[in-house]
Amino acid sequence: MRCYIADERGIDVALLYQKQKFKVLHSQPIRIDLQEDKTRDILYVKGVTTTTDTLHIFVNHFPSKYGGVLQTLPKRKKVAEI
Repeated sequence: MRCYIADERGIDVALLYQKQKFKVLHSQPIRIDLQEDKTRDILYVKGVTTTTDTLHIFVNHFPSKYGGVLQTLPKRKKVAEI
């Protein structure tokens, strides 16, 4: 399962799973709007395991700390709040 995004860096988020143990029921990208910068979408996947447990999975790639941990903290906090 892969979330394709318009990112010139060519880095997407993905979820690897075993089809014999996990069945995807629904998936969708969750768009992140950082007006001052770019970041990757969050991939949301809902599925069921062979033991009939339902899992809600969020695959994140948080904004970089490049530029300083404290200076970039607001970007990471905004993504985490979604």
